[in-house]
Formats: sequence, C-alpha cells, structure tokens
Amino acid sequence: MGLSQVLQRWSAGGSQRSSVCAGHQPRTGHDRFSRPAHQVVRDGRRQGPARASPSHNNSSPSHYPTVTLYPPHYDAVSSFAIHNNHLFSACGCSFKQWDTSEKQLKQTVDGAHSQGTTITSLGVLSSHLSPLLVSGCKGGLLKLWNPETCANIGEVSAHKNAINSIATSDTCVFTASSDKTIRIWKSPPEV
Repeated sequence: MGLSQVLQRWSAGGSQRSSVCAGHQPRTGHDRFSRPAHQVVRDGRRQGPARASPSHNNSSPSHYPTVTLYPPHYDAVSSFAIHNNHLFSACGCSFKQWDTSEKQLKQTVDGAHSQGTTITSLGVLSSHLSPLLVSGCKGGLLKLWNPETCANIGEVSAHKNAINSIATSDTCVFTASSDKTIRIWKSPPEV
C-alpha cells in the first residue's frame, strides 16, 4: 500500500486532527518503535505531540497512535526526519531529537535557526561517511548538523526565499523554495 493510499484511508476514517506533515517507512522485521513488520505513519499535529501509528493492510480506515512522544512541541510540528534510533521533529526555529528505542526526548536544540525563522524541512543524508542532519528554513538558510550530537557543522544561504522541502539521495541534498527554484547540493566532503 502506497503512502497516498494510507493518507486517503486516514482521512476517510473521519479523523478531525490537522496533520502538518506525514511520512511513512516500510520495514521488514520490526520498525523503529519495536512493532511487527508493517508500515508506520508518523504525523506532526498542530499544538500537540508527534505520533506514530501502524498502517494495517485491513479494511479498517482507523489509525490510532502506538506512541505519543512527550513533552510536546508548543506550536505546529513543521517537519521530521529519522536517522537510526533518532527521530528529529521541528517546530518554530528549534528542533527536538527523540530516542525511538526508549521513546523519550534526548535533547532540544533551541534557536537552531534565527528567531522568527521557522524550520520548514528536515532531512538526513545518511549515505555520507558521517551522516548529516539537514535543516531548511523560511529565511532560505540550509544548515548541517551532526545527527548524534546535534552540533552545528555548517550552513549556506541556499535560497532567496523560504525552503519548502528537502529531499536527499546517496550523494545530494535537493531543496525546493518559494523563490520558484529547485537546487541540488552535492554532498560535502567528510566533515
């Protein structure tokens, strides 16, 4: 079942929750939340915690969270990314690092982007020799982070307007912006 089918089933289930972002990750064996093999839908809700819900391949359109992470963000969750046992969720100019095996907050990086510059997208460049967390914001800034320590590694003024989306491949980071451009950034040398 594809992500679009999962989301259609979700909305057909009568959920009144407003999801700002959603993602899924097909897995074999067990997922990062120690659940049997199936797809997991993760959503970030306005004024609420991040949640993970199984996507069953049965006829029931209802989904209930298997995990709710606390403490919640204090505003809309704008994006999230996964690396190993870490889930990163962004809200405002800050992001949180969650330990998915222990289902608890590991750390909060306040002011990751300048005050008033909302983080709009997160991604992980995991094929890099040292994996990198990538964040983009409304100010057009692209920042690189160590996904284990959340230490800032570098930044680049990527766009004149907001970065709306980030995607990664084996060797590149792709950014889409309100300035009507898509840019491709080659993976930096080992940092």
